[in-house]
Amino acid sequence: MIAAALGAQSASFHRIAAPVRPYHPVWDAAKQRTVFLRRDGLQLVMPEWDGVEVTERQQTIPTLNAYRFVAGPRPGHLTLFEGTWSVHTWNGASWQHRSPTPPLGLNLGAASFSWDRQRRRLVGITRDNDRVYEWDGVSWTTIQPQTGPLGRVLSGWTYDPTIQQCVRYGGMGAASPYQVADDLWGWNGTSWSLLLGSAPPGPRAACTFGWSSTLQALVLTGGSTDANATLNPTTWMRSGSTWQRVSTTANPPPQFACEVVDDPLGAVCLAQNDLWRFDGSDWRIVHRFVDVDQDANAAVAFDRIRGQSLVFPHQGSTGGALFDRRWREITAPGPPPRLSHAMCWSPADAGIVLFGGQRPSGTNPYLGDTWTWNGASWQPQTPTLSPAPRSQHALAEDPAGGVLLFGGRGTLGYLRDQWRWDGATWNQVLPATVPMAGRATATADFARGRVVMVTSSYGPATWEWDGLDWTAAGSAPANLMGLAFDPRRGNVVGVAWTDNYDWDGSSWTRIPGEPNGFAYSIGPVTDFVRGRVLEFAQQSAAAQLTDLPANARQLGPGCALGDPPVLHALNHATIPAADFAIDVTTVAGAAPTVLTLGFGVASTPLGNGCHGHVAEPMATRFRLATAGGHAPFPIPIPGVAALRGVAFVAQAAIVDPARGQVGPLTLTGALRVTIGD
Repeated sequence: MIAAALGAQSASFHRIAAPVRPYHPVWDAAKQRTVFLRRDGLQLVMPEWDGVEVTERQQTIPTLNAYRFVAGPRPGHLTLFEGTWSVHTWNGASWQHRSPTPPLGLNLGAASFSWDRQRRRLVGITRDNDRVYEWDGVSWTTIQPQTGPLGRVLSGWTYDPTIQQCVRYGGMGAASPYQVADDLWGWNGTSWSLLLGSAPPGPRAACTFGWSSTLQALVLTGGSTDANATLNPTTWMRSGSTWQRVSTTANPPPQFACEVVDDPLGAVCLAQNDLWRFDGSDWRIVHRFVDVDQDANAAVAFDRIRGQSLVFPHQGSTGGALFDRRWREITAPGPPPRLSHAMCWSPADAGIVLFGGQRPSGTNPYLGDTWTWNGASWQPQTPTLSPAPRSQHALAEDPAGGVLLFGGRGTLGYLRDQWRWDGATWNQVLPATVPMAGRATATADFARGRVVMVTSSYGPATWEWDGLDWTAAGSAPANLMGLAFDPRRGNVVGVAWTDNYDWDGSSWTRIPGEPNGFAYSIGPVTDFVRGRVLEFAQQSAAAQLTDLPANARQLGPGCALGDPPVLHALNHATIPAADFAIDVTTVAGAAPTVLTLGFGVASTPLGNGCHGHVAEPMATRFRLATAGGHAPFPIPIPGVAALRGVAFVAQAAIVDPARGQVGPLTLTGALRVTIGD
């Protein structure tokens, strides 16, 4: 059961990709799908939605600061504005950093941009001034119009291809009396013109506004009608010069000015955690992103039967969230909101037990209730005996049986009592040696048949429970936020603010490698199904302790006249990974594409400076590229432990005579994929 025979191995926490709520949806014309940005630690990644599922390209964006994500300034290109100074463009295959100096006073991250398809440039307006900024992919132009929709903020802004102009609806005056406008203006590159029309939607600020090529209409919904933020959820369409209200049964939340993105079936917008689609007659939710309301006051436990980690947040109305490489929200009602509670797997319940915590506000803050999670619902328990209400206590599975509870803080201060849960009630345990009172965290050490606990209210101290009594085992690292047992290495892991530690039964040793990087960690938990330690933190962040993370690395150059096609990994090559795929982008529309897989890396000259990068070929796959110029190749990874550490190399050849360098062929560089955790 325990893999202690493997001995100590160097390990560190590596983030696990998990599509949670992203930002800034944009229609990727090259791939014919909606792409987003999502912050992952100090980097940005690009989830993409094909109308059914969300996947993640293993392509990080080299930016750390505020950003704006838009289509253009060329067909099939995307642009990312970082802060006030940096610009990055995506050509369908790779990111390139641009360094045009933005005009003085332009905050790129705060501006609204639309792509003028006719003039091939991005056109931006800001809330700070009345200037119009244009970027053609090389240089900036600043225009100061003398007339038009001046002195207003929070306008709707998009491009209308029927009149070949960027258009601006409504907005609110930037100075008192802050009146909200109800007019539509067009920008032709040099000046504004008022666009008249019948029965406009009325005053709107911060509305959802965009163009749908499928509906051949401007779509407007939501926003406020006055300076007091009176909300209006109604939806309108404008075809030609005629506005028409649509009698919808549902609308995106009107208080969110979500960005409208063109879509093959209408138009979509991202509001809160939901992706909404408008088909010309009604709105409906087509995808729901999970955004776990978690912070250091939440708790996590692992469900051994169902193979899921359960996170219960300290506030909110839901029953928490489940994680098994992807997040799923528990919609069933759960325990009342609380913080600094504790949860643990309970074999007697075949589920997870939760005890206590502290109310977020109000009198009598400490809670003493017991709940269990059975994989489908939360159930309140009514034990005949129960510990006093408390928070900051330790809860751990006892190898000798039951669930052990110790310490915490209650109405009379720090506590030093000990209890055991047997699946029906709590029974007090009276050991001969009682650890120091206070805030505690604990876990079972299954290799040694003990419970390891760290108390930290009077200086961090380590204690061990052998089923009969406690033994003081020395000091502990400062700021430990949680403990978990590592089945692969057969020891206990402690997670602190910036570092991670191993406990071998006598001392703590810092784990070499990268720090965990989670400033506000909920703490670690043991994934007994996959034999790993997981860590969870704010913003739905998840990481895994491993010495062999799944990896996909670019090798060698591609070959083509112009930009070469590129391979990207979609999702991660973990064991198992039914959704792993290799995507070839960008190639000629409908071009025949061959993907070669092999076990080795080569550099075989093919002429014209081109090279084949695959040695020891083992398989080839064929398909036609899509009209947008990409060819995805699903490569599901089975749940076979022997595949851990196996690496393979991929390279694609595309029949593209207009850009061919090896006869009619263009070539990608290579992608070396390592199957890992």
